[in-house]
Amino acid sequence: MLAAAGVEVETDVLRDEALTVLEPWLTATVRHRPYLTWALSTDGEHQSAAEKRFLLDLRATADLVVAGKTLDEGIPGGHASAHFELPGDADIGGSVLQWLSAAYEGGVRSTLVVGYEHAAALRPHLHAVDEFAVAVPRTDPSQALEVVHSDLIPIGLRLVGVVARADALTFRMRRLRA
Repeated sequence: MLAAAGVEVETDVLRDEALTVLEPWLTATVRHRPYLTWALSTDGEHQSAAEKRFLLDLRATADLVVAGKTLDEGIPGGHASAHFELPGDADIGGSVLQWLSAAYEGGVRSTLVVGYEHAAALRPHLHAVDEFAVAVPRTDPSQALEVVHSDLIPIGLRLVGVVARADALTFRMRRLRA
């Protein structure tokens, strides 16, 4: 419209940066299911400050957080009740894809699932995991591989970030865009 009126228009400026921010919403809109991030770290009292910060940062980017048997808004009170409803159940063990579709119908566009206890439900549906995030405490390098089981890392993801802090290493992988 502007170009047709003779105004110079530059397109695709910061395209990759915009897609990074919009990717979860765009993915959800196209697939009619929430963008799914699965985060793993050490359990509760054994978490380092860096691991806790990592999970809080992830939580702030999600509409819905599933941790154990608890469902929460990523940012409590961050959605208008007319457009957002928490799913009635945190049990994703039945059919992950049906559960995600129901969450989408309630207005959820991004879901963060936290913990190894969801591995049995998610393993058969790794194709539905859009992002995989891991925080591991800094340990003797020979013990580091004990924290993350290689069979849990979905194929078809690319490494998008690694952060080294004094007490933990965090990394994130995202599904390759089609």
